[in-house]
Amino acid sequence: MALKLVIEPIFEADFEDNSYGYRPQKSAQQAALEIRKFLSWGLTKVIDADLEDCFGSIPHRYPNFIGEAV
Repeated sequence: MALKLVIEPIFEADFEDNSYGYRPQKSAQQAALEIRKFLSWGLTKVIDADLEDCFGSIPHRYPNFIGEAV
């Protein structure tokens, strides 16, 4: 929990406002409302990204990068 309190504000500052996955004060319902808004504008294209096993394939150098950022 202590690590989360330290690194979350650092990385939250770099995330886009329209990113909803695993974010504090963001929900699936908010993401759905955002999609509804885009549909009402006539935007209908979707990008499908398969993130299966994403966390298992993160290069090991990233923990060092996180340490440098903190």
